[in-house]
Amino acid sequence: MSEKNEGEETPSPYLLSEPGLQYSRDHNQLLRFADFVTNAASLAEERIALEETIRATSKKESPDLSVGAVDEHLRLLIQMMLCRSVDNFLTYVSELLALTFRTRPEMLKSNETARLDLILQFKRMDDLISFLVEKRVTDLAYKGMRDLSKDLSTKIGFNLFEGEEALARAVRIIEVRNLIVHNRAIVNRLFLSRLPDFTASLGDRVDLQGNAVLDDMEFLDSSVSDIDRRAVEKFVLPLSIAEGTA
Repeated sequence: MSEKNEGEETPSPYLLSEPGLQYSRDHNQLLRFADFVTNAASLAEERIALEETIRATSKKESPDLSVGAVDEHLRLLIQMMLCRSVDNFLTYVSELLALTFRTRPEMLKSNETARLDLILQFKRMDDLISFLVEKRVTDLAYKGMRDLSKDLSTKIGFNLFEGEEALARAVRIIEVRNLIVHNRAIVNRLFLSRLPDFTASLGDRVDLQGNAVLDDMEFLDSSVSDIDRRAVEKFVLPLSIAEGTA
């Protein structure tokens, strides 16, 4: 093994908050799943092509391999990838907020007042803080991404995204996911009111392109890396070491 040159820096381990680490694990698992399905589909296509040749040679009826059927499977897979990626991102944001409030409970202060009978049901301060953290995170989670970002910037001085362009892209990705989950990817008035510049008309189905979805997934992954780094630094959050870096 070669000796380290004098003055050469040793690479730092890949440090993340615990929510960041959990996000990274799920993101990598999703990418591995995509590779697995893609490889399995390639093998299946080769097998079907062989069977089709054999059937044609023997003058038997060929199987129905219409492009429409293949496209439907691909459309479903792409939608699943996007939805799972967005869910992972939103879960990360909620878990990061929970960790931040547990680490810095003084940030739970607000103009809201808590009922005395609610406070008295907790015998330990830790239990009360846990309840308040859960309530605060739940309240924030129900906000749209734009409102959530504004709320965090105003109340705790933290921007989820550094710049309007990145925020707008995150909003677009999340709204497309919501449309898939809640309206079978059919454009409705609510969707258009939130994304007035989206290139689709009322009643259209949003068809996703594989490469575009992969780009959006990469954007969310890069966003988590940036958010996590800044949150850890600003709020002095505890760190975890990603696998394979210790």
